[in-house]
Amino acid sequence: MATRTQSQMITTSLWLLVAAAIGLFVYQDRKAKETAKQKEESSKLLFVLDPKLDPAKEKDRKALISNISELHVLNAKADKTQQQVRLKQTKHGDHSDWDVQAPVQTTADGKEAERLLADILQAKRVEVATQLPSDSKQVNQALQKYGLENPQHSVHFVYQQKKYGIQIGKKDGFTGKYFARIEDSKEVILVESSLFYSADKKLFDLRRKE
Repeated sequence: MATRTQSQMITTSLWLLVAAAIGLFVYQDRKAKETAKQKEESSKLLFVLDPKLDPAKEKDRKALISNISELHVLNAKADKTQQQVRLKQTKHGDHSDWDVQAPVQTTADGKEAERLLADILQAKRVEVATQLPSDSKQVNQALQKYGLENPQHSVHFVYQQKKYGIQIGKKDGFTGKYFARIEDSKEVILVESSLFYSADKKLFDLRRKE
């Protein structure tokens, strides 16, 4: 009787060990897939300012934006004197203020500026439309084709003294997405139309209304 009981206990223990091993394998496999998916999604981001910070997380996104000192927005559809809007962020201890530096000097709508930056930092490329040729003449022709030789919209910002920027060109009539180019990149990419609408800002949108 004791021998049978001991045998049952050993069998039960073995099954528990097998179950624990399977559970551990499933957990590790799921974590590995989640990590791989996160890396894949991160690789699609237009800008990776700090690999340790995920702009999809509000806390990380705020940390990134707090270290952006300047924001420049070009909107060629605006009046000629107001096509380029430059904003500056100044820190004051645990808070900061945004000010419009050009084309006029006034207080900025900080929430609107940070909303635009949040959209830019979370934006991802949908796909690569084309690689730009090495010949400079052909580059200009290619950029013109996609509305990027003299883009109607662009957004630049300064993060920890380094400048980043994106130009937004024509709308792709087939997909409804927009052609775009990261500053100095050799690729023309497609981005979601939501990024175009986020970047479509004028002085009125970025200045404080009070």
